[in-house]
Amino acid sequence: MIAAGINFPNRIPESYPRLVREPAFDPSKHLALERPDRLITLEEFGYDEATRARCPSQIAITSAFRILTDEGVAALREVGEQFRRQEQKTEGNPRAAYVKPRGSAYSSKFARDLSRSPDLLAFVSEIAGAPLAPHTMPTLGASFVYAPPQAEKTNQGWHMDSLGFDCVIMVSGPDDGNGGGFQYFQGTLQEVARICGVAEHEIRTSVGKLGNLPADRIHTMTYRKAGYGAFMQGNMVLHRGEPLRRPAARSVFVPGFIALALDYPDVTNWREVRNWNSPSVKAEYLRHKAWRAASFLQDLIETQPFDDREGYRARLQQAAQEIEEAVAELGAQSRAAAAAE
Repeated sequence: MIAAGINFPNRIPESYPRLVREPAFDPSKHLALERPDRLITLEEFGYDEATRARCPSQIAITSAFRILTDEGVAALREVGEQFRRQEQKTEGNPRAAYVKPRGSAYSSKFARDLSRSPDLLAFVSEIAGAPLAPHTMPTLGASFVYAPPQAEKTNQGWHMDSLGFDCVIMVSGPDDGNGGGFQYFQGTLQEVARICGVAEHEIRTSVGKLGNLPADRIHTMTYRKAGYGAFMQGNMVLHRGEPLRRPAARSVFVPGFIALALDYPDVTNWREVRNWNSPSVKAEYLRHKAWRAASFLQDLIETQPFDDREGYRARLQQAAQEIEEAVAELGAQSRAAAAAE
């Protein structure tokens, strides 16, 4: 079943700072969408048929392609520099070094409008071969990421994403002699876990420091210039920013998307996301689960034949599971709040 997306929340929480005097997003001036030369599939990564059947798209990652005009790069840099000057936050993991001011879509209308652009959305949906929407959780829908000032701390980022689809757009200019390209490992989650001797969930953290990966299967994607990016099914692709050799102001912007085909597993990695430094992320998760439950019920109401008892049962069970998971999370939040008092 294909669900309808949901609107951005109509009230922005006060806990997120608001940017001032930022440019207004204009797709006719800021977007330069050029189709990538290559689409690399999950099959090419080694995923078996059963695993691929549980994915809404068969695309693993694309080659680098242009997303922004030069004017778009300048505007995004202007917005990004305002975030860079704010309080510098990493994730809760003590090993984290990359600065990630979560909640960019709340703080910046430019970031919100870019990441939710219908033109960008139609473009990445066509690449994926599947209908996508701006992520239902705004914290996952738009993120700036900045390299730490110490070059030695940039060697930490192998991970798989906590959402299904995203673009990684280079905001800073490439410096091929200093590292800092985009790297991915052509292999499966199960292979990485086996090679590195770690549990699969350890790969799905915002740090995910791993070693001993076969060098001949690590691909380094160098972007031609700022404003280029790559699109990927990020929960299926192990990737990182290549470590820097010397300090540099490296930054990327990452719009995140969600598949509207709900007869596939929900890949939102709540185990990781719940620890992110975004004040509203726990409420976002409850809203996300409510969206999934409502979509299953709406499909039952609108499409299920009256004599299809098993179809009714399946949709009701799917909706009930989403609600149960949301209620369980509410209970966990209440217990955590009580323990903190």
